[in-house]
Amino acid sequence: MRRRMSAAEIEEWRAYYDLEPFGEWRADLRHAHQMALQTNIHRDTKKHPKPFEAKDFMFEFEPPSSQPKQTAQQMLEAARVLTAAFGAKDTRPVEEP
Repeated sequence: MRRRMSAAEIEEWRAYYDLEPFGEWRADLRHAHQMALQTNIHRDTKKHPKPFEAKDFMFEFEPPSSQPKQTAQQMLEAARVLTAAFGAKDTRPVEEP
């Protein structure tokens, strides 16, 4: 896609996104608004006097920066496990100790 789009067009899309966000987060927000609406329509005001808000129905993901960092050795081991699990062959040269 980058090959077909000019830098100016990419900047236009970025500006548009700033005004009208799109993508999965936006879809989740739209769905959360619908869930809040439906829940509030059928809400027992005695049990739940405060109306529900969209944020009550939004997914909360852990930011990637808060996940523990892997060492190079751990990443290599994970790659070996996945390679074996998918029946592939590791074609890298074997390192001599």
